[in-house]
Amino acid sequence: MWRTMWRTCAGILLLFIAITVASDRDGDGPNTFVFDGAELLALKQRIVEARMRGDERESYHWLLRKAEKAMKRGPFSVMKKPSPPPSGNMHDYESLASFYWPCNNATLTPGPKCNLTTGLPWVGVDGHHNPYGDRFDRVPMDKMIEAVQILGAAYFFSEKEKYGERAALLLRTWFLYSATWMRPNLNFSSIRMGHNNGSSSGVIDIHDMYIVVEVASLIVGSKVWTDEDHRELMKWFYEMVHWLVESPFGQAANLKPNNHGTWSDVIRSSFALFSDDKVVANETAQGAISKRIKTQIEPDGRMPYEESRADAASYSCMNIRALFNLARLSSFSGVDLFNYTSEDGRGIRKAFEYLIPFALGEKPWPYRETNKKFSWGQMYSIFRRAANAYQDRRYEEMIRQLPSLESDDDNENGFGLPDDYSSYLTNLLFPKQFY
Repeated sequence: MWRTMWRTCAGILLLFIAITVASDRDGDGPNTFVFDGAELLALKQRIVEARMRGDERESYHWLLRKAEKAMKRGPFSVMKKPSPPPSGNMHDYESLASFYWPCNNATLTPGPKCNLTTGLPWVGVDGHHNPYGDRFDRVPMDKMIEAVQILGAAYFFSEKEKYGERAALLLRTWFLYSATWMRPNLNFSSIRMGHNNGSSSGVIDIHDMYIVVEVASLIVGSKVWTDEDHRELMKWFYEMVHWLVESPFGQAANLKPNNHGTWSDVIRSSFALFSDDKVVANETAQGAISKRIKTQIEPDGRMPYEESRADAASYSCMNIRALFNLARLSSFSGVDLFNYTSEDGRGIRKAFEYLIPFALGEKPWPYRETNKKFSWGQMYSIFRRAANAYQDRRYEEMIRQLPSLESDDDNENGFGLPDDYSSYLTNLLFPKQFY
């Protein structure tokens, strides 16, 4: 009873907090968390005054080209999946476990429990994505996030209302419109056919939804994104963060010692900061040292839980990106994870530096990697963020040694988008500080 009353009162408080969201920064830039609002504002000023540096100019024009394509995408909705989840309510998010396959698949050896007619129960094959799951809600969600990121950034830097208008439409359709919204839960995510109707592994599905929080602040000020829209989106994320904190799936995901646990902290912290839930934000930040750094990182910088996976390099990069996000988010609670080092040498910087010789091609990667599309160029944004966070020019200079990652090709199924930032997007959202 007390928890329900507290959440009701806190929800009412959000209505008053959001009213001043567009004006509480005193000119310091947008109210972003992972992105540095002051740096974004400074870059925007350079764009307005035609003082862009070479890489910024190229990146800005790339962004506008991508925004024109994004104008034609969506809107996306959970209502478009082929069948309802076990609840029967199409508004509930639904996804299938990415690495599970029918047990009668021609490439598998059927076990004694396999029904050769139905293919149940499905069998896990780590690192091998089953495209059948792309028919449900995860792919449309990833495409929505990718599109609103491009459109929101394009609106912020160019102030062209059409980009803000399209971003607002995509956000309203996925989160706010009563006919199309996603209910704030993941009760039916990562379904393992023949095993369960959902699992805690599905929390990783929304690992990039922190970008929505960032973009919502980038389009504040647009004529088509109203105070009411922003209040309602804050309420949605308030409900989502408390599902993460209170539900069995959310709690189980947070206990995982690998990237699933790190990303659980990222989205908890991001959503809590956005909805002004300082309790959850502070608790997440305070627990990160013991739950993430001391548990996941070895004294030499290795991350063994990621190295044990079929795509060890991919997951190591994924976890270091999550750790950088978590460090940035935790700074708003007064916790400095970037510079923390345990007595035996464990720390985020140590984990990043462990990966450097592999990323630069100086040493061969000694662990399994089945992902043929993986490129160490995915570390571009991490090197930039490390250079800025540690004020270390060396990391910026190392970027030139990374494999090229540039591609204007669209990812057809959206799996895992956007797991990394291209150099163009990095140059805009994490502006270069060393020249």
